[in-house]
Amino acid sequence: MSTVAMMAATKVASAPVVKDTTAAAITTSGSPYIHAVPLNSTTGFGARYADPAVLPAQYTNSVVFSPKQTVIASTYGYPSIYVDCYKWDNITGFGTKFADPSIALPAVANRPTFNAAGDRIAFALASSPFLAVYEWNDVTGFGTKFADPDITGLPAFPAAAAVAFAPDNKSISISLNLSPFIVTWAWDNTAGFGARYSNPATLPEGGGVSIGYTSASDAIIMSTGIYPAYLIGYPWNSVTGYGSRYADPIQNPNTSQVPIKLSPDGKVILGQRASTAGGGTFGALRFDSVTGYGTRYAEAPLAVGTVVGVDWTKDGKAAIIAAASAPTGIVGFRWDNATGFGAQLTAPTGLSVSGTWMATN
Repeated sequence: MSTVAMMAATKVASAPVVKDTTAAAITTSGSPYIHAVPLNSTTGFGARYADPAVLPAQYTNSVVFSPKQTVIASTYGYPSIYVDCYKWDNITGFGTKFADPSIALPAVANRPTFNAAGDRIAFALASSPFLAVYEWNDVTGFGTKFADPDITGLPAFPAAAAVAFAPDNKSISISLNLSPFIVTWAWDNTAGFGARYSNPATLPEGGGVSIGYTSASDAIIMSTGIYPAYLIGYPWNSVTGYGSRYADPIQNPNTSQVPIKLSPDGKVILGQRASTAGGGTFGALRFDSVTGYGTRYAEAPLAVGTVVGVDWTKDGKAAIIAAASAPTGIVGFRWDNATGFGAQLTAPTGLSVSGTWMATN
């Protein structure tokens, strides 16, 4: 990942924030490795929060907030704990670091994610068993690690790039870098992993960097680096599994293997596309879980270079992107499903970085 151009480990005072403020976080390859700023979908970004008292151990590759907005988790490649979790408050920022899990992650972790209730946390792993799930409590932190899933018949040495719980909490999916490229297991919040679903009838042509379900748990979408689709999607049913693969989009929001994110209502896919002004910019595509991909929205009026993360504000009223050449590392636009990208949000202050991943809450 690119070297970070930033204010090193300088402490920046927390912004004066209002009650409806959420937050955005970006990970970097240089200390302090994780940064966060207040975010409001109407007024924009605020001043950078103070860094955590205990910094992550190393360059971080991904970050996520819990659904209740009370925890922030980041992952890294070394040393072998691979994860740091902190208490979080949208007013005051980083809190105490949670104790490490009593049973360590068995491999380098990517893309941590919480289930919809926020009481389970999952990690995609760079080697077998490809994912790990723990009980989670917002007060006490990590609980029991669930038994590993059945991986019989899967390739011996693939890596999982991303993991997602279905919002209905009945299944869990990963994207792999080797065939079958997408794998899903039944999930029970008490018992853990159930049976592995049969592979889709038409497999993806390659692995992906992100994967997600619609809010209704009736479709799975993943991004790939394979031309011309870049997007692979299937209808989903927790009883019957994968449906017939959606026809490839005619107008794609993605131009390379970059992250995507479904909107909170499941009707828009946010990604990156080549900008007519040069470089990359936001791309957004209409989506319907019954009919599949729709038409593409007009691109956002800003070229931002290589995209490393995309996300939505929780209310779906702003689209957020982290990009290598954006002056502050992170950019946002107001969003409307009818008209698409609106005005650019006010930029954050105290932030000048080249990120490796990004998330909002």
